[in-house]
Amino acid sequence: MRQILANISLVVTDCDEAIRYYTGFLGFELLEDTILTAEKRWVRVWPRGAGDGCALLLARAATPEQAAVVGRQSGRSSCSYTPTTLIETMRATVQRGWHSSIPRGTNPLAG
Repeated sequence: MRQILANISLVVTDCDEAIRYYTGFLGFELLEDTILTAEKRWVRVWPRGAGDGCALLLARAATPEQAAVVGRQSGRSSCSYTPTTLIETMRATVQRGWHSSIPRGTNPLAG
């Protein structure tokens, strides 16, 4: 039987800012943005053309403990590795004039 990862959860401080970062800057596709309760949303994004690949589930930090790990969820190690094509996409996006409201050198998901 074939096994795949469907979602990997990533804790963020602001779902809307994370959506803007992933879709606007990285060019990811917004797969789903469903309001579950007044405090919870089910937000999934993935790289365009990912096929049946794994999506990121962007989960807003709901407690101080969760907020404390935003931007440090993999400890001192990298939790993902960016393929060359994504780096090229990021460069092309910046060259087209897209600029983030996030200050340079800060974690875009830390809010």
